[in-house]
Amino acid sequence: MDDSEVYYNCKNGHPPMSAEEKAARKEWEEEHPGERYPTGWNLSLDYYADSDDDSSDKLKFLEDTAFSFGDVVSPEVEHLHEIVNTMTDRQQEVYKLLFIEGCSLTETAEILGMSVPTVYNHKKRILEIIKKNF
Repeated sequence: MDDSEVYYNCKNGHPPMSAEEKAARKEWEEEHPGERYPTGWNLSLDYYADSDDDSSDKLKFLEDTAFSFGDVVSPEVEHLHEIVNTMTDRQQEVYKLLFIEGCSLTETAEILGMSVPTVYNHKKRILEIIKKNF
């Protein structure tokens, strides 16, 4: 994200205040002229990591709060993995470069040291295998 996106995400990322919260904020600002009202909706990772005993290690906080999508795999994706595992090593390399990494036929040919028509033939065969087994 660029700086303006970060600014507007932070600016607009807080929940709307209720009438009671607005009154409390106004009262606090009158009691503390020249100071900013403390907010808790835009806290950094440093804030959370520093609240632990070991403030130098933010990885522990990230590890504890992370969600892994690797555990959630649809049956269709599992079936596709099984199909790809039945392909030859060369077909798997072509599959990875073309369909996973998004390389072009020319880029794939250069990376694997093949001609473009050979890569195209591998691609055609890969699609046939997937259609036949899916």
